[in-house]
Amino acid sequence: MGAREALPGPGSQPEKHRVFGSKRDVTSQKLEVEVCNSQGLHARPCHAVVSTALGFRSELRVAYDGRTVNGKSILELMTLNAAYGARLELFASGEDAESLLSAVSGLFSAGFGELD
Repeated sequence: MGAREALPGPGSQPEKHRVFGSKRDVTSQKLEVEVCNSQGLHARPCHAVVSTALGFRSELRVAYDGRTVNGKSILELMTLNAAYGARLELFASGEDAESLLSAVSGLFSAGFGELD
């Protein structure tokens, strides 16, 4: 196996992309987060992510272990079965993508209020 490229740490700056050709320019961003609460991504944290994401107009997708789901769906997030220490990629696209990623990554950083 060749050398692995180092991934940016959780909380690093999101990657920014612009999508052209539609009626309006759309900003697309990606950010990696880590699940740091001991119970993992169970119903309560999934609800927190969805409740936060629904306050934004941008789309949120969450990727883990080869799967990508709608970040505005509690059931889809729960199917990821992301345990403590899991590293997830958040993808946001839309006019407030950067603010959406900032708000959601803050939940992960705070351990969804479940840190001891």
